[in-house]
Amino acid sequence: MTGLTGSGWLLGRWLLYFDDRSLVVEQQAAPSCRECSGKGAWYEADGYGSEDGCWGLCPCTARLRRLVIPLGRRRPTQYSDEPPF
Repeated sequence: MTGLTGSGWLLGRWLLYFDDRSLVVEQQAAPSCRECSGKGAWYEADGYGSEDGCWGLCPCTARLRRLVIPLGRRRPTQYSDEPPF
């Protein structure tokens, strides 16, 4: 599965996006996981009918990886001596 998401490019389990002068590659939850169906977690109610509960993390997210590749320093800007208006 390859596609462009709102925050970057999704290549299988990998999400690629740019973040403040770096390229970030993150591993996502397994889409074929039987426990979470690729969401990485699920909500567990407390069993008393209230809205309290907690999120249960799936074992497929236990070893997620993240790689940050710096893109280098910014070039110094050239300032003009002319007035702005």
